[in-house]
Amino acid sequence: MYAFSSPDILKGALDVAIARDGASWLLVTPKGNAFLETRQLAHLNHSTPATADTSSSSSSVASRFCRFWFDSDWDRRPTPWSDLLAALLTIEPKAPIKRTGQTRRMVAELGGEREAVEVEVLLDESELCKVCYYCGEFESTRLGPEDAYRKIGGEGYTSTYSCYSCMGLSFVARSALRSKRKNEPPSVMNRVLQMFSRN
Repeated sequence: MYAFSSPDILKGALDVAIARDGASWLLVTPKGNAFLETRQLAHLNHSTPATADTSSSSSSVASRFCRFWFDSDWDRRPTPWSDLLAALLTIEPKAPIKRTGQTRRMVAELGGEREAVEVEVLLDESELCKVCYYCGEFESTRLGPEDAYRKIGGEGYTSTYSCYSCMGLSFVARSALRSKRKNEPPSVMNRVLQMFSRN
């Protein structure tokens, strides 16, 4: 996982990483923090429908990297903490994304109509923070090799992973977690996972 920091992202107090959860691109912390309620800091393509195919580029130019419309909920707040896109474009030694030059008008409840910028992800799949397909937990830099997330399907930017805890559950328990996780806050999902782990 490629973790980085910037003085323009939470004043550089925390390392952050890029994660992909289905069609959603996220800015997350690479490990838990007692001061944060959630590890997800921003939804980078907030106005893109959850069912959108982000594995293909909107541009005709062939690329081995994935592209998406950058329109973060961070920047859509009435008083954003900073310009998140500008901060991500200037990360050293390696920026995680770059502009493609394409723009599009996007509409979302938060912030109304705005111009989204198409960006290309400059990170390989292995440099993204993995997200468990079943429970939605983010991979952590605190995990040892024995707790590594296992690939369960897909290729490249469409890959799906399972965390160590979910791999130990029955098929029914994993399916229950998957069906509920999009509708429940992370704290509820953690309790569900603990319940199944005891059985």
